[in-house]
Amino acid sequence: MRFIAPSTATKSPQRRLQEGQAIVLIALMLLVLFAMLGLAIDSGRAYVDRRDLQAAVDAAALAAGDWFENYGDLAGSTIPQSVQVYQSDLRLYSGWISNSHFYALVGVNANLPQDTYTYTYAENYTLTIVATNTQFNGYQFVFTVVHQLPLAFMQIFGGPTTVTITATATSIVGNQRQTPALLTLSTGLCATHLQGSGSLTVLGDTYTNGTACVDSNLHEAGNCYGAAGSNCNAAAYYCYNSSPGFVPYDPALYGGSCLSGDTIGLPGSRAPAGPRLVYRDDPGPVRQLPPDGRIRLLLPRRRRLHLDERLPIRRRPRVQRIEGP
Repeated sequence: MRFIAPSTATKSPQRRLQEGQAIVLIALMLLVLFAMLGLAIDSGRAYVDRRDLQAAVDAAALAAGDWFENYGDLAGSTIPQSVQVYQSDLRLYSGWISNSHFYALVGVNANLPQDTYTYTYAENYTLTIVATNTQFNGYQFVFTVVHQLPLAFMQIFGGPTTVTITATATSIVGNQRQTPALLTLSTGLCATHLQGSGSLTVLGDTYTNGTACVDSNLHEAGNCYGAAGSNCNAAAYYCYNSSPGFVPYDPALYGGSCLSGDTIGLPGSRAPAGPRLVYRDDPGPVRQLPPDGRIRLLLPRRRRLHLDERLPIRRRPRVQRIEGP
């Protein structure tokens, strides 16, 4: 009798136990993948929004300090101009929808004027400006912005609908925290007037908001700071150090120089010069080079002398002009 057998191998009992539908596992994994994708997207939006907010308040705080230092008008120009800078950086072209102002006296003795300005915007932004006159510690501006950023994906998985993003920046104008030995708050002409037949030795800095009118009878064991028009260079600068009870002395006693370990002040300390800007005849980003004041010609050769190795190599020679005093 003819025997007929199946041409395919039969499944073992062990394999039959592993049979099933993979669609369930795939569906569960898709939920996890979508949740991770939503978290990545919303986190990235929050990070970008945080950077935009920080850049806006940084620029606004610097603008407030600059306007107040030049014009001294808080409500008339400083606050409105700095708010305009903030709105431009965040592209809030419709402007604020409401604002408020609160004035108070703060500090230990309740004698420091403080103005608080609050601006709200339709895009869920709230800007708060706190301007405090800390007297000789300077006028302080603190800008704080709060943004309720709507979430795109996380609310689908039961998360909140918005997340709070904040940024703050501070600027100080007229900071006199160097604790001078002699300080004049007046901004008038000859606010510090030390001239005459008598002599005065000052161990420490002499600081004035106005101009300093002095002569060689001022023996300055420190630095002299004054507004434009001051004649701090007319004072006699003595040698000194930080030892308690030290008596300043005239450097002429030792051949015009101070003894080892001692120092001598200067008429108005200047900030160190920063790098100079480089202007090129071809378009491109402006680079900074050390202030050596030299002009360099880059030649189209294989070996080139570059002040900055990151400068691109061009086939045509070009001249880099360095602006300097």
